[in-house]
Amino acid sequence: MAGTDMDPEVARGLFEEGATLVLLGVPEGTELGLDYKTWTLGPRFRGVKMIPPGLHFLHYCSANSNGAYGEIGPKMGLFLSLKPREVLVAHWNKREEDLEFSEDPEEAERVRANLRELDGYLGPYPYDTLRKWVSLTDRLSQEIAFALQPLSGRVCAFSDVIPELKLTHTKDREEQNLPRNDRECQSMKEGLDRLPRMKQREGTELRFSNIPKQAYPPGATPAQITQYSMDLSYALNSVLDSHYKEQPLNVLGEHCLLTEHCVKPERMVILL
Repeated sequence: MAGTDMDPEVARGLFEEGATLVLLGVPEGTELGLDYKTWTLGPRFRGVKMIPPGLHFLHYCSANSNGAYGEIGPKMGLFLSLKPREVLVAHWNKREEDLEFSEDPEEAERVRANLRELDGYLGPYPYDTLRKWVSLTDRLSQEIAFALQPLSGRVCAFSDVIPELKLTHTKDREEQNLPRNDRECQSMKEGLDRLPRMKQREGTELRFSNIPKQAYPPGATPAQITQYSMDLSYALNSVLDSHYKEQPLNVLGEHCLLTEHCVKPERMVILL
């Protein structure tokens, strides 16, 4: 984790006032990033220091310990709201291939007392990307980020899906009037019909506002239907009334999150 050249006095001040993430046991080869920067971790990595206070996004792809070097899992991450001089400690859970953040204040204080000894194992926050991160998230507050984050506490690059129905046995498929799996497919359609219907696991989805499928109010005249279908003002006002009546500009926070995570934001962009 190479950092940019920085005046020693400035670096010392940032070390004293910035937040610190101490991430213990993260496997070598893991891809880990903070905000706009990503690193491939080496054996000495223990965390990130000199982090400016505010909202940040920690993301990582676990290295495959059983496979060849360079094989990684799906990217996941979470939002963190860090205070000046705050120390957060997390341990790597090998079974879950995820970080578990410590809730023990005594452990955090022990780590804080030894930060000088850990300094050589902590990578500096990438200040060369800070302006870009701030410009992207200037409308994304802590409250909005945590409200949109999945209930599971993790944002994953791939949807965590499960079958809508458990069809373990042939008789289960017959009860649902689905094709049997113990005979050869006669067509592409039959093959597709045999595939299980999947749904996203509850609690893993980003909690964006629901945009009305109908872009015009009930009972609208043909002229109104044309108008509302062109400018989508009815749909936008419906979202604002349902979710952001007191602070309508907070809807821009959803757009920030859409842009950050490369979720196709066309519908929200059109509304805005």
